[in-house]
Amino acid sequence: MTMYHNQYKLGNFVFRLDSSAPLEMPKELALFTCREEKPQVTIPVPACENRQSMVTWLLRDMNLRSLLLERSAIVLHASYIIYNGKAILFTAPSQVGKSTQAALWEKYRGAEIINGDRALLQRTVNGFTANGIFYCGSSGICKNVTAPLQAVVVLKRGDNKLQRIGGLAAFKAILPQCAYDIDKPQDIELASSIIAELIGAVPVFQLDAAADEQSVVVLENALKG
Repeated sequence: MTMYHNQYKLGNFVFRLDSSAPLEMPKELALFTCREEKPQVTIPVPACENRQSMVTWLLRDMNLRSLLLERSAIVLHASYIIYNGKAILFTAPSQVGKSTQAALWEKYRGAEIINGDRALLQRTVNGFTANGIFYCGSSGICKNVTAPLQAVVVLKRGDNKLQRIGGLAAFKAILPQCAYDIDKPQDIELASSIIAELIGAVPVFQLDAAADEQSVVVLENALKG
């Protein structure tokens, strides 16, 4: 499908892609089409960009990440699920088990998987939200859904031990999983500020998880408080 002046929304950030040539949008990006609101930024797209490279170009080369940071939003390497209307994010380096935990919650608790690999965190006047983003990674799961953030879960492999963490421990676990330009001092400062505030506003847990239902039970009990 060929479109001109394509307009999209991430969290509460609306932007327009302006190209001198027709572009076929990747299906992930097309999920975030927004025609109702006025764009805050117009981004010129080089004629050489194509459907396959558009997502990578936006998030890395064009550095949409910086524009998001200016609006109190940051991309987190995490599996994003919704359970009882609230978002839970499982974050960790690759191959630790983020997608596995999301799938366990889907299987045993009927949770909805919004994204298997990335989420957009945003600080709003009403608290932190988790938002879908147009990147699905190896999971292939990408939905455009926003929900209030209930918890961030830092995953490690283990035997289903859970502890709530905060302060420096939580900061050191979460910040490395965020996407921002380390060569831009302003971006480093903004990213650090968002994560520091997140830790003070949202429960952060460390879950040493096994790939079984008990890992769901342990976290579920903690969330019930």
